[in-house]
Amino acid sequence: MKETHIIAGKTVNIFVPSSSKGNISRAIYLNGGYEDADKIWEAFSYEEMKSALIAIDVTDEWNAALTPYPAPRLFKGGEDFAGRADSYSNSLMRIMLTAEERISEMTGVKVKARAIAGYSLAGLFAVYSFYKIDAFDRLASMSGSLWFDGFIEFMRENKLKKVPEKAYFSLGDREKKARNKRMASVEDCTVQAVEIFKEAGAETLFELNAGGHFDGEIERIVKGLRFIAD
Repeated sequence: MKETHIIAGKTVNIFVPSSSKGNISRAIYLNGGYEDADKIWEAFSYEEMKSALIAIDVTDEWNAALTPYPAPRLFKGGEDFAGRADSYSNSLMRIMLTAEERISEMTGVKVKARAIAGYSLAGLFAVYSFYKIDAFDRLASMSGSLWFDGFIEFMRENKLKKVPEKAYFSLGDREKKARNKRMASVEDCTVQAVEIFKEAGAETLFELNAGGHFDGEIERIVKGLRFIAD
């Protein structure tokens, strides 16, 4: 089952399994620009699953809403990163309240647990959210932009609001070969992030996939969702 709503100014697609009546235990919030949300759900859903998927379109402010603090643009002609993730986190909390009310009406049960997931800058935001709010207990960051200036230092200098039960990270094996030097540090930064979560006590998985940053996005997202789903 699927419903589409405009909540806090964002297009929000809510997916629940057709066999979900009384059987949903977790909501997974997938932030990003997912025009392929239906394809992701189709590939992700499985018999007897107990997770709902809430896909939130953030394309209208991609470089702003998903970045933790301001940073220079990556490429000439691009736009700087505005660093408005804290503001978006407030919007996300409002989205969660409304989405979970709808899930309860659709399934007859209240959501008991939440996870957050994202690809690229949305993967960065998923990690950052654990340092700002305690709403989630699982995390999936696929090809997350953990190269973001100073972010590993931020992780080391700040305390997690909640240690996730599970934390999933993945990259393409050619992402470290990016021509942009900042982006090329992504594998080293991701390995460090994985260790930080491991040391904190999270059940952590890191996977390398074949290809660069833009290869197999749907498949990589689904792998992460499967790891954090009920």
